[in-house]
Amino acid sequence: MDVFTPAELNYLRSTEGLARIATVGPDGTPHVTPVGWSVAADQRAIEVGGKNLSATKKFRDIARTGRAALVIDEVLPPWRPQGIEVRGHAEATTDPRPLIRLYPRRIHSWGFEGASGTRTIAGHSAGTPAEQRYAVVRKTHYDPERLGDGAALAEFQVLHAAQPGYQGSVLVDAGEGVRIAVTIWESEQHAAAARAALGAPIRQLLDPMMTEPAQLVALGPLVAGDLLLDRTGGSRA
Repeated sequence: MDVFTPAELNYLRSTEGLARIATVGPDGTPHVTPVGWSVAADQRAIEVGGKNLSATKKFRDIARTGRAALVIDEVLPPWRPQGIEVRGHAEATTDPRPLIRLYPRRIHSWGFEGASGTRTIAGHSAGTPAEQRYAVVRKTHYDPERLGDGAALAEFQVLHAAQPGYQGSVLVDAGEGVRIAVTIWESEQHAAAARAALGAPIRQLLDPMMTEPAQLVALGPLVAGDLLLDRTGGSRA
């Protein structure tokens, strides 16, 4: 599926200079910075690189939120602005090198021949290819007496569901305190970021109820399923 129009690709390939990328910090404050950029080889994303990229605020913001916006523009004389704005899902990856990839969900282009105005990219889920959804399966042994009324589990699930990229989860009571949890994330990067962010709540809320450490059963790309997943904390039939 084409993301950029031929006119937009022609503009991007003929434009030189810096772009500006916008992210959001933990306190909700926006952050804008100039960046180098290129069109991905598959033409489905904008890639942002740079020196010490993984140590930057924009990289950390994207790893946490999975969202960004980027503007590539210029002004031709005497006064002819032209450019492209891209909003969508963003990934902060480190393999094989630090890189930000921005998958368009909304594109606005203006000022050049063939500019298409504003449009939503059909067939994208928040700009993320469906095949990138990522599943994590864990088996946990709890002391049934320590589980009590389940309040601690419920509190943790609220924090769990609030993590960026959370797509839904299923918790199976296998008996005798054994629980199997299947969690779906928008991408592997979101799963990794959530694991880091939830370390303290796990130690505080879940570890005291466990009889042994949680066991990672499986993780990997989601290849099939018949649940309709939402982003509000669970699945719906």
